[in-house]
Amino acid sequence: MVSESEMLGESCLVAAKMRDEYEKEGGFTSKGWADDSIRYRSDLREPYRRALFLAMQALYEWESNFQDCVYGAPGYSDLRNTILGDVLYYEQDGVLRGEVRRLFDGVLANLERVDELLQERITCNWQVDRLARVERSLMRLGIYELAVAPAEVERKLSKVIKICADLAGEYATDRSMNFVYGVLSEVRKAQKTESAPATEAPSAEAPPAESTPSAGP
Repeated sequence: MVSESEMLGESCLVAAKMRDEYEKEGGFTSKGWADDSIRYRSDLREPYRRALFLAMQALYEWESNFQDCVYGAPGYSDLRNTILGDVLYYEQDGVLRGEVRRLFDGVLANLERVDELLQERITCNWQVDRLARVERSLMRLGIYELAVAPAEVERKLSKVIKICADLAGEYATDRSMNFVYGVLSEVRKAQKTESAPATEAPSAEAPPAESTPSAGP
């Protein structure tokens, strides 16, 4: 009987072969996302925005061709290095490269939890796997940052929702911006509610003190 790890390993080998064929046709870096006019756009120079933009590309590439090769599976490490090496080919900033790796690995290492939170925020008649890839990649990144990433990781929570929504509007459809913004805002609201300290109920033994009437004029 073939073990699960052997099956996953075979999937990774198939994915690697697909990737080799794709490289022969020009590879990821020849596509529009890597064009000079996009790489050096002024609005993508802000480090955190750029990291989310590049992580979106990496997740999109993983899902488009290699999603059977899940985090931790045999061959995943090599495939991860190939995808990130392609996306980060032109990037020299070590801090930025590390941030993109953190985002990519964080989403895929916690994909089940991220998708569970995403499913809770979309209509019950719609499934995560039916979302457009760009929208799904950006919402996964946003949810990871808002609700799953370790608390000690420094994140720009005030920016992540807007950045993800802006990128969705540009690289998906006109309606994607509001959709992504709405979903991530709900996730953020739920996180704030869960982290808020609970209000203690009045003690049963001691009735609440009577309020003092306001003095008259």
